[in-house]
Amino acid sequence: MDNSILTLFSVRGNRYFMPIWGASGRFFPLGHQEFNIVRLFSKTPFSYHLFAVLQLLIFLPVTFIFLRRCQIGYRLPLLLIVTTAPSFVIPFFGLVYPERNIIFFLIFFFLFLNEFNISKSRWSFCGALIAAQFTLYYKEPVFILISSFALSRLLLNFPSQEKSYSCRKMLNFAKQQWLDSSLIILSLIYILLYAIVTIPNLGTPYAADIVARNTELMVLGTYLEYNPLLLIFGLVFIVRIANVAIAKKAFDRFWDPLALGTLLYGLAYIKLKLISMYYMAPVDFLGILYLGWVCNKLLKTSTKKISLILFGIIFIGIFIRNLSISSSEILNSKKYEESNIQLVEFLKNYSSQNRNRDSVSLLFPSNSNYEVMEFSSFMDYQGLKLHPRNYHKMKAIERERSAWVVKTQKPLKEDKCMLYAPYKCYYFSAPEPGNLMVFLPKYNGTANGRNIDRIKNESEMIFQYQPSFSALEKVLRYWAGPRRIAKDWMNLYVFKVD
Repeated sequence: MDNSILTLFSVRGNRYFMPIWGASGRFFPLGHQEFNIVRLFSKTPFSYHLFAVLQLLIFLPVTFIFLRRCQIGYRLPLLLIVTTAPSFVIPFFGLVYPERNIIFFLIFFFLFLNEFNISKSRWSFCGALIAAQFTLYYKEPVFILISSFALSRLLLNFPSQEKSYSCRKMLNFAKQQWLDSSLIILSLIYILLYAIVTIPNLGTPYAADIVARNTELMVLGTYLEYNPLLLIFGLVFIVRIANVAIAKKAFDRFWDPLALGTLLYGLAYIKLKLISMYYMAPVDFLGILYLGWVCNKLLKTSTKKISLILFGIIFIGIFIRNLSISSSEILNSKKYEESNIQLVEFLKNYSSQNRNRDSVSLLFPSNSNYEVMEFSSFMDYQGLKLHPRNYHKMKAIERERSAWVVKTQKPLKEDKCMLYAPYKCYYFSAPEPGNLMVFLPKYNGTANGRNIDRIKNESEMIFQYQPSFSALEKVLRYWAGPRRIAKDWMNLYVFKVD
């Protein structure tokens, strides 16, 4: 979710400072900086989504041009698979995920790099370096992708037949491969800056509590279960490398290093034990392009018919799976936000009807502290008065209304929902008369069925949100399937304790 990035800063007209968080080992200075520009023109939801739409409208033709050596019958299906992939849909619909910008600048990087390989022009050289520089500073593991790609190209171009290697020859080689040498220098500069920022200040690592519960094998299994494309990509790369090595053929100096760098990027997240499907957006994007290139090569061999059949089966299978999961993700995002809006409107009305009360306790017995923090940020942005007053400028505060005291059953240090956010989450052991118990829908659509059935017998339900669907949303719901859209999917409940 991470919508508090917007509701705490940009849409309030506040600047979002560069995310350089040495204490947690984070250094991605360009993350979310585009919102500082968007807010100068407009702070409406339309303007923020328009920015992502414009990126998409630029991305599609640039990718089409980049794939110009492939037959047009391959380019269109590849673009269709890319744009329907869940890891692609989430960043472009969710807005707050840096992977959108990584994909956007990566395609420019590879386009300019290919142009430089052909023309050796200074403009394409500068374009490739600028695009790589932007990409590096959007997410920490990107340096692995860029540096391993460049280093692999240097090794493939290295004059292995030379009998001796003098300093002069090595310098001449570096000059001949000046783009790849420059990419490695850019990556080393990033590593140096990362070390300067994080090593002296490192405290509790990012998501340490989650990482402690995960294992590399579990994380790998989760990614492969959710996205079989990663398995197909990895197996095709291994088979190709083995085939080239056994047949003593030459490696492709662009696509094979690209695949290696992409896989190492994905393995970095597995090593870090971090799980989020949008993390794999660059891996899916570049993996799909690599698979398309391999299929295009097979078309030129004697196995053309077999290649077409195989490509068709894989394309249809991946496309259908993409439609199902991406439809579910779009509905999850839209209905989750809709439920929050409906709940805020209800709380505003409830507060107006109970103006004589100084405060009302809002209990969240089944939601995580992170989910409660995100909702607290949205409440604050919408003008509901929180107790105690938070540290940010509010959009609109109505002083005559009661203050809301947010409570959970998961206490934290300093009574904060999350240590990095200003909102309080006080601990409660048992509900008291007059408290409101809220069951927010889980972002993944998990139902609260058992809890709700028990609470219904003990308290009065005063508000319920059940999602309704427009004609287009019904189509998405159909593609998502009943397994992902359960009976109590995205339902929200509010109970008053007697």
